[in-house]
Amino acid sequence: MQYAFVLGREPAISTAELIAALNAAGAGFDAKASVFTTAVMIATVEKQLDADFFHRLGGSIKMARVVKESQAIDADLLKLLEAAAGETSLDFGLSLYDLGADPARARMFGKWLKPLSLELKKRLKESGRSVRTVLADGLALSSVQVDKNKLVGKGAEFLILAGPKTTWLARTVAVQAFEDFSERDFGRPKADAKSGMLPPKLARMMVNIAAGPLDEPLLDPFCGSGTVLNEAATLGYRILLGSDISPKAVADTKENFSWLSKKRGLKIRFDATVSDVKDLPKHLDAGSVSTIVCEPFLGPPLKGDESDQKIHFIYLELMGLYRRAFDAFSKILKPGGKVVFVFPFFGAKHVNILRELEDYGFRAEGLLPGMAVTALNARSSTGLVYKRSDQKVGRDIFRFRFNP
Repeated sequence: MQYAFVLGREPAISTAELIAALNAAGAGFDAKASVFTTAVMIATVEKQLDADFFHRLGGSIKMARVVKESQAIDADLLKLLEAAAGETSLDFGLSLYDLGADPARARMFGKWLKPLSLELKKRLKESGRSVRTVLADGLALSSVQVDKNKLVGKGAEFLILAGPKTTWLARTVAVQAFEDFSERDFGRPKADAKSGMLPPKLARMMVNIAAGPLDEPLLDPFCGSGTVLNEAATLGYRILLGSDISPKAVADTKENFSWLSKKRGLKIRFDATVSDVKDLPKHLDAGSVSTIVCEPFLGPPLKGDESDQKIHFIYLELMGLYRRAFDAFSKILKPGGKVVFVFPFFGAKHVNILRELEDYGFRAEGLLPGMAVTALNARSSTGLVYKRSDQKVGRDIFRFRFNP
């Protein structure tokens, strides 16, 4: 069976998270039979997926079950939509996603979309059903429109996925819980631009990419205001540890975690300690941690007019910090444990200490199959880039496996 996932702003990271989550769920994911594009990933799996699986994700906007795949679907689309709508009364909407269709075909679908919606509404009404259509402002309904119009459950959203030769028709199963992410971002009691600017969605993607065992300790050694730990808690991790060199950051983490625990009724083993990352072996036993997920200090805020010499100096200082961090990780992580770590990059200057980290026992793992790297125009299968256009410093996200 196939499911279509509408990807977020960073499709390579969203795809890596999705692959990790499918494998962790034992879904029987078949990469070779799946389709990778920057807009939508069509996953071929053996196991049926539900909304609970989707709501574990941070980087996907919608999940839809594929109803039909055909090279000749264009001519039969109206009949297929009518059949997929079923016999009940409903509100519905259509969304179009271009998966690499040639321009003429993409324009054809775009012109069809509104007339197709109105014609389907007319046909359904003629059959005696009560119908309301929700029209997109552009080619696709937003997750907010789908949610607010109750098109999942009581109604229906159909996705038309137009590839170069093949078209898929899919029915939406779930959309992203945008209000929950917003609450954990802006509703928490403590937020500090200096100690924690990691978006909850990205933190969740990183935790899912780590795919650690839920009943073994997960550590964030640069916990800031606790974003990673809060997302890990909502995903079901039961033993969470945090540390930071800043007493204020640790206090903020504790307060935010207490707020979330009370709100969600969580019962989790949790501890946060003030510590320089190099001193972690003084607080934690050898082999006591299974998973490390963190965004470390990425350097001071930049104005954009820094000299190459200044950037190089910042870079050297950060590399020293990261070497000390991985040295400490090697003394507390169990064999086979995983680290998801963010390195900064400045313009075209990316981190270049991966070979050195192998001396500590850490090897970067590929997060995407080769076909996905090509389709998504990713820089590599290991370091995945996360950067907004207005940011001076980008993020390179890696997953390492520890084998001493």
